[in-house]
Amino acid sequence: MSTTRLEVLRLAIAMCPERGLSTIDDENNLVASAGAVGSLTDLGVLPQTGASTALFNNAYLYRPKAANAEDIVRQIGATGYAGTTQVITHEGPNYTEAPLGGSDDGTYLITKDHPFLWETALNRALKTLLFYRREEEFTPTTSGQRQYTLSTSPLDGNFTLVTSPAQIHNVQYRGKSDTSGQYEWRDWFQKGRRQWRVYQVNNTVALEFIPPGPAPTTDDRLRLVIVVPQTAVTTHNQSITLTNPTWAAAATVLMMARSLANRNNPDDIWLKYARDAEKIYNDLRRQELGELAYRSYGRSNTRSGGASVGGRAGRGGRHLGATLGGRI
Repeated sequence: MSTTRLEVLRLAIAMCPERGLSTIDDENNLVASAGAVGSLTDLGVLPQTGASTALFNNAYLYRPKAANAEDIVRQIGATGYAGTTQVITHEGPNYTEAPLGGSDDGTYLITKDHPFLWETALNRALKTLLFYRREEEFTPTTSGQRQYTLSTSPLDGNFTLVTSPAQIHNVQYRGKSDTSGQYEWRDWFQKGRRQWRVYQVNNTVALEFIPPGPAPTTDDRLRLVIVVPQTAVTTHNQSITLTNPTWAAAATVLMMARSLANRNNPDDIWLKYARDAEKIYNDLRRQELGELAYRSYGRSNTRSGGASVGGRAGRGGRHLGATLGGRI
């Protein structure tokens, strides 16, 4: 299952209700009823007669699906809202293409923080807080070989996704003659004195099977259990491989709080948002990664991927207060 940047940002902004307006039901985007080069109308959501003209003062009108990049963001002024007509008038310059014009479907969001801050926070979250699990198989090409580099055969191909020892959770093996579709994968360290470690040397990740335990042979079938960080997204509809976009939204809020929170004020609104988002993030991280959820990722080290040198799967979890530079 996958999601998109727009869906994640819609959910993230909805988690911070004092900072913007992105949806009324968590399921659907806000969509304009009409548009002009200097304004946007929404007869379905925006407040009606009696709303202050300064309702959205200094906020940003964000059109992530605008056909032209120069039309994506406009600022709203002190008299930029008319409740009687439910029209938002921006401060300019005029749109090159009005909302609902051309390929634009009228999608919009309103946020007090510049939309590019939200986009940057999402990309930081993708690279540091959001991961997916993979199992990559390989067969030793030389019996008795103890050291392998994760960029050369047989650990090439998708193994290039591993750039840090901390990404490797486990080494497993199965029998050579196991029936396809009925493989029984077992942890390498469970049989006798089989030990392994991963480490980094010259910017390359290496895997070593430690004596006196046996080295793999060409009869072994092995796999590495790894976690891989997401990659940055640059367009509103770019796919993100996540089963739950709310997880990415909570991580995005944490990254926004890292940038904007006033740590000297315990009542700061971003600290509140971070505390709430952390609970959501941790719950969904457990659902997404299972037994890998309590590990630290992205830190380069010379130990066995957060495990002991003996190969036991370590837990290495960390409090997300570190995201804010201190405890939340």
